[in-house]
Amino acid sequence: MDSSNLALTAWSYASAGAAYSAFALYLMRAGTWRRPGQHAARLMLAAVVASALWGWFGLADQLATTVLFIRLGAQADLLAYACWLAFFLLLLRPPPGQGPPPGTAGLKWVAAASVLAGVLQQLLVALHIGGLDYSSRSVLLGWMVLPVLALVLVEQLFRNLQEDSLWNAKPLCLGLGGVFLFDLYLFSHSVLFNSLDTDAASIRGAVHALMVPLLLLSTTRRKDWVSTL
Repeated sequence: MDSSNLALTAWSYASAGAAYSAFALYLMRAGTWRRPGQHAARLMLAAVVASALWGWFGLADQLATTVLFIRLGAQADLLAYACWLAFFLLLLRPPPGQGPPPGTAGLKWVAAASVLAGVLQQLLVALHIGGLDYSSRSVLLGWMVLPVLALVLVEQLFRNLQEDSLWNAKPLCLGLGGVFLFDLYLFSHSVLFNSLDTDAASIRGAVHALMVPLLLLSTTRRKDWVSTL
């Protein structure tokens, strides 16, 4: 990777770290996550904090010569995905006495299996077991599964929203949909050609940062928006 690409990657990660850190501070000040029963708000805050950590670890990886930060960044990235998946599954949870929305019954088990598989892969990579590294096809395939599943959950949430909740959640679905679509392109391209697309990877942080205003818009439309979904 040439010096200009390295600089772009560093700025990209820095923008993600800064944008998600600012968003996390906003959510903390709003205080919705402190209220009893606001589990979805807590999961959203956790996902945003994990995304901020991913951005800062990515920046540190560009500036350091150790593999520590790329490993920490991968763990933060996986944690962010786990929190977003749990967030959507919680919002899709049916009221007492009702069945789950059509097509969502087994999604929680698929999500749990995908996250556990990702954790196992990261452990194998860190321990140098099985000859795996971050560019191995099986590792890239594991990463590709996460945005696919996340997009399915975004679509299910949008489809099953009540009319009075659609206005609050539409920017959220658009913002996260943009994040997951870009990740799907990045990892599917990498799986297809068995190598990471360095050009796309270099702007991933910036793309994630550009979606933050849409997430922010959802929270400013109504402070307790998650309780209306």
